[in-house]
Amino acid sequence: MTPGIWDASQTRRTYDHRLREHVVRCGTMAVAKHVQIPRSTVSTWRRRGLRPVVRTEPFDQEKQNALDSSARWEKRARVLAAVVHNTKMPHPAFNGQTPDEMFFGTGAQVPEELALAKGHARAARMAANRTMSCERCLGQQVSLPGEQIPH
Repeated sequence: MTPGIWDASQTRRTYDHRLREHVVRCGTMAVAKHVQIPRSTVSTWRRRGLRPVVRTEPFDQEKQNALDSSARWEKRARVLAAVVHNTKMPHPAFNGQTPDEMFFGTGAQVPEELALAKGHARAARMAANRTMSCERCLGQQVSLPGEQIPH
C-alpha cells in the first residue's frame, strides 16, 4: 500500500475516554497491549494530551421518578382526550354521530333524533319570536324580499 492513500479496508477505531485517560496516566504499555491498542495510538495520545470530555451529572432517582410520572400523566391525558373525542364529540361528516357510534354501529337513531330536536328548537324559537312585540312590529306580516314593509 502506498503511504498517504486511504485504504477502505482499514477502519478507524474509537476508544472510550476513560480508557484513554487510564493508558496515558498509567504510563505503561501493559494495559494497551492487553486491549490491543496499537503503540502508535498510545504515543499519539501521550504526545497530544487528553481531549476534553463533556460530562453531565447523572439524574438522581427522585428526578427520574418525577420525569417518569410526568410522562405517564401526559400519556394518560392524551388517551383521555382521545376517548372523550371519540365518545362525546359529534362529527359533522357522520351526521352528528360520534366516531365510536359510527365504528360500533350504535348511533343509527342519532340523525333522526337530531332532526326531531332541530324541529322542536325551530318551533320554540318561532313561538318565542311571535310573542315578542314592539311598537314598530305590531301587526306587521313577514314580507318577501323586495316588498316594502309599511311603516
